[in-house]
This record gives sequence, C-alpha cells and structure tokens, in this order.
Amino acid sequence: VLILGAYRDVELERTHPLSETLGALRRLPNYRRVLLRGLPQESVVDLLTVIDPSEEGAPARQALAAALHQETEGNPFFIREVLAHLIETGKIVHEGGRWVGKVTSIADLGIPEGVREVIGRRLSQLSTGCNRMLTYASTMTGGFSWAALQAINGDVPEGELLDLLDEALAK
Repeated sequence: VLILGAYRDVELERTHPLSETLGALRRLPNYRRVLLRGLPQESVVDLLTVIDPSEEGAPARQALAAALHQETEGNPFFIREVLAHLIETGKIVHEGGRWVGKVTSIADLGIPEGVREVIGRRLSQLSTGCNRMLTYASTMTGGFSWAALQAINGDVPEGELLDLLDEALAK
C-alpha cells in the first residue's frame, strides 16, 4: 500500500493539524518526504528552447528565462500561466514560424508578481456567469462531471451552460 500526500509547506502553520500528523509520520520506518522545488533556470531555458529552438532567439530566450525564473521560482505551472498571459497581452507573438517579443526590454514585459495575479487577470477576461460556473466547479477537487455541473448551476439552462464551458475552454 502506498499513501501519497501533497501539501504546500509555505501554507502550513505550526498549529495546523497536518503538522502533528507529519510529526507522527516522520517516526515511521517507511516514511519518505520528497520536497518538490521549481525548475532550475537552465531548465527554464530548455523549456523555452523547445518552444522556439532558433539560434537568433537565443539571447532573448536567455533573458526571458532569467526573468521567468526570478518571478516564478521555476514553478512549471506558473511559467505556463505567465507565458499564456504574455501571449494574450500581445507581448510575445508568433510570427514567421517563431516566437517574437514585442517589447524593447524584459521590464516592459510586465510579468505579474504572483500566480494569483496571473490567474486573476485571465479570469477577469471571462464573463460573470463563466466565473461563477468555474467557482462552483473548483470546489469539486476530484474533477467534475456534466451532471454535477448541471446540478450546482441548476438555474442556468443547458445550452447556456455549454456556452460557458466553451468560453472557459477558449481561454
């Protein structure tokens, strides 16, 4: 039997019930704690190289990787969200088969300072109904089914709910 648990240690206070549980687990012979950290800056460069492998883009790629790593601490999810934000705002565009920055400096990219800010900016582009549906869906941590989504959004007609899902998927 394997039991796997994940938590954010930055959100775990000394008085949290999980702290006591972790203390008890540490005394077990088969307990193993694996710390997950962000990608090193070199891996962020590698990620950007997969997206645009051109040699002429290498200096910009290095600078962008350094900025992304500094702001995201190498968190892959956050890197993805920041890149999506930069594309959505037109700061990075796909031209002539490669990705091109439309700013004169890294400072002009306007990389948001936190993952909540990035996600908040993306959610603010959605309608109120879509945000309400996503809020309800986010409470179902194991995923959600169409039937459950219909049940918790009972006042929304099926066609409108499908439109809201399309809107969310488009972002």
